[in-house]
Amino acid sequence: MDIYKRFTYLREQRGLNKSAYAKFLSITPSEISDIENGEIEPSKRIISRLVEKQNINAGWLLTGLGEPFLKDEIEPPKPAILQELEKTAIEATA
Repeated sequence: MDIYKRFTYLREQRGLNKSAYAKFLSITPSEISDIENGEIEPSKRIISRLVEKQNINAGWLLTGLGEPFLKDEIEPPKPAILQELEKTAIEATA
């Protein structure tokens, strides 16, 4: 799959038509068409917006290697009991 097909794949994953995807990325619908038709490559600005707004793996978009989407690296909140134990341990060593 080339960069143009990967770009189309990302739009389709959001379930958006070209006009809506253009609005989402703050570009023109003709830019979306030009990229998907292989007439131009996505600019650094567009790639940056994809990474920011859609959590895209830029390496995958550019090369096809890796996973399309970056995993959320947000740690889930700790259970209250664990928080209390950590607090007690910190107080005990202070």
